[in-house]
Amino acid sequence: MFVKIWISDEKLPYRMEFDETINGAKRFFESGKTVDLQWRENQLRALACLIEENRDRIYTVLQNDLNKTEYEVDLYEITAVLNEIAIAINNMSYWTRPERIPGDVR
Repeated sequence: MFVKIWISDEKLPYRMEFDETINGAKRFFESGKTVDLQWRENQLRALACLIEENRDRIYTVLQNDLNKTEYEVDLYEITAVLNEIAIAINNMSYWTRPERIPGDVR
C-alpha cells in the first residue's frame, strides 16, 4: 500500500538545521579530507569507542523504547555494528585500491 504524504515547502527550524548539517557534510567531503585512509580508519575506531563507552546508555534506550533484552541489544545491535566496523577497517585498503579496467583506451 502506498501512502502519499504532503509536506510543506516552508522553512521550519528543524528543516533549516537539517539543511545546514547536510551542507556542512557535503563541504567537508568536497574538501578531500575523507580520501585519506588513515582518517577513515581513525573515524571508524572513534565510532567503535563511542559505542563501547555508551554501551549502557544504548541498552537502556533500546530496552525502554523497543523492549529489547540486554542480550538482544548486545548481539543484534552492538556486536553486529562493532563487527562491521572491524570488517571495514580490515578491508579498507583492499576496497579502495586502484582497479584496472580491461580494454583498449586508444
